[in-house]
Amino acid sequence: MKIWQQISPARYPFRIMKKRLMDEIQQLPELQDAVLVAHYYVDDGLQEPALKTGGHVADSLEMARFGHDHPAQTLIVAGVRFMGETAKILNPGKRVQMVEDEATCSLDLFCPIDRFGQFCDAHPDRKVAVYATTSAEIKARSDWVVTSGIALDDVVGSTTALINAVQQSNAKRFIVATDRGIIYKMRSVAGDKELLEAPTEGKGASCVSCGHCPWMAINTLYRLRIILLSGGESIEINVKIAEKALSLYNACLIFLIGEKWT
Repeated sequence: MKIWQQISPARYPFRIMKKRLMDEIQQLPELQDAVLVAHYYVDDGLQEPALKTGGHVADSLEMARFGHDHPAQTLIVAGVRFMGETAKILNPGKRVQMVEDEATCSLDLFCPIDRFGQFCDAHPDRKVAVYATTSAEIKARSDWVVTSGIALDDVVGSTTALINAVQQSNAKRFIVATDRGIIYKMRSVAGDKELLEAPTEGKGASCVSCGHCPWMAINTLYRLRIILLSGGESIEINVKIAEKALSLYNACLIFLIGEKWT
């Protein structure tokens, strides 16, 4: 009996199951002509196999860029839905799959295309800018797509900017006020620094899950195994929507790095 046929969450303690899953998963992406890209916010149980199998851990835009440059024809995204859509928009010729199809984002859910379209129609004289954490349909209906990475200096940085700050700063202690998944990467590049997770509850707090996105948390190693072994649904985006969204991403990339997507 093969290893993958023996593994189930009910039969083994988590640590044993994790090791067996990790051993198996490290062999699978190459066989499937696939590469795993993971966001900083997913659990380290997915960041680790991404790095060990030649994949990448990054912010949403860099995940898509890495997938574009990698020879694998299938991109497996450990993150939330809009990240998979971003990867597909910037890599239309590749197959893109999510580790967990149900992983979405509250910011995306509460900006439905019908209400957003009505808002845009009601203000035809205004330009609309949307954050990257939105659906492909929302992006295609907008005038600009922005990310925290293009913010001017005297403001909060992107995930990558935060990691670079911890690595480059002379300070030895940092309070990390974002999703705690990022701490895995921070420790790998700045192991001599002390990282303190900012509290998420207390007087004035309105959300007890701010320390770790519940949508990111539903991405699991076990689910990754299922995708690698049996496949799953691929992300597909209407061609016209993808083309419009790509043009907006290119405007963002020109601002960020001085060049557009090719």
